[in-house]
Amino acid sequence: MYNRVVVALDGSAASETAVPAARELVAAVGGRIYLVHAIDALDLERMGAWTRYAFGRHVEAVASETETGASAAHAYLAEVAAALSGVQVTSVVRIGDAARVIAAVAAEVGADLIVLASHGHSGISRLAMGSVAASVIGQAAAPVLVIGPCVPVATGHVDGPSGRITRLAAGVR
Repeated sequence: MYNRVVVALDGSAASETAVPAARELVAAVGGRIYLVHAIDALDLERMGAWTRYAFGRHVEAVASETETGASAAHAYLAEVAAALSGVQVTSVVRIGDAARVIAAVAAEVGADLIVLASHGHSGISRLAMGSVAASVIGQAAAPVLVIGPCVPVATGHVDGPSGRITRLAAGVR
């Protein structure tokens, strides 16, 4: 059964495709969804003295942008949570590497499952940007359900007390 499901959101429409799947899984058992948004702020403090000297005047601007980003992230998650009527939702906004934040929150809440969407980057763009999904799979103790970029979730059925997915219909291009 999936009583505690972490859903990773980055503010994109692609990431929101993870929400309906998570809702289906927890609604059947009265579980809770943890909406998680990570703000990957430039961490100048860990980059050493030269970097702090070179970018010193920009540190204050980065801190201000991070604070603004956190406020926007809280508002965004509140909007997503409002659409999940009938399901218990907790929103979490943290500053840090997305994969590390997602794995840490999942561990803290004792998540039964992590649901996230893949943006489907490959080749050079994946090398340049990395894959949060792959990093989460490598770091998290909980199982990870990755929703592909071309797979809109249509309908599903969770089998009563066992909590197993017995049917899941989705369109694939």
